[in-house]
Amino acid sequence: MTDNGHNLLANTKHLGLTHANGAHRALGSETNGSASPLAWYVVRSKPRAESIGSASLQARGLQTYLPSWRQRRRGGAAYVEPLFPGYLFVQCDGCIDWQLRARSAPNVVRLLGGDNGPEAVPPSLIDEIRHRCEQQIATPFVPGERVRVMHGPFRELDAVFDSDCSSRDRARILVHLLNRLVPVVVDVQSLRRAL
Repeated sequence: MTDNGHNLLANTKHLGLTHANGAHRALGSETNGSASPLAWYVVRSKPRAESIGSASLQARGLQTYLPSWRQRRRGGAAYVEPLFPGYLFVQCDGCIDWQLRARSAPNVVRLLGGDNGPEAVPPSLIDEIRHRCEQQIATPFVPGERVRVMHGPFRELDAVFDSDCSSRDRARILVHLLNRLVPVVVDVQSLRRAL
């Protein structure tokens, strides 16, 4: 180790940082001073490289969360795609060098934040996203739920989900037309939850 390496090690011990398992861990705060240990952050990945970026972050010892949801091609098989294309979440592990490990990972473009460094995401938001993704996989829509039509002649209209049709690819929704609710059958893949 060079003299600069010894000086860095001495300075980190002086600042109240301990050495555990080959990594320096902060005792109560992160390097930017505003984040708590084990906080979640948003990572911008290269286009269509979210899962590869997630794997490379995990290989560097960081926990990641890539929210995804099930899609179905018209007349085709179901597939999974990221809920937020180009973005994923990474959890700080309490080590001083976590930002360096995250930023230098392959297929990671940057950590989202401002002038003071990356901005932490509230854990409640991560929990809510996890809950909604799990709910979408378990039950795509429930009767009475507000939905928005994303494709087809009723595009951008809000409606109420009524039921699945005999074909699993079709659904019956109620659209507000001419001052009444009109039942319409649409492709279930053209529906999204209304905000």
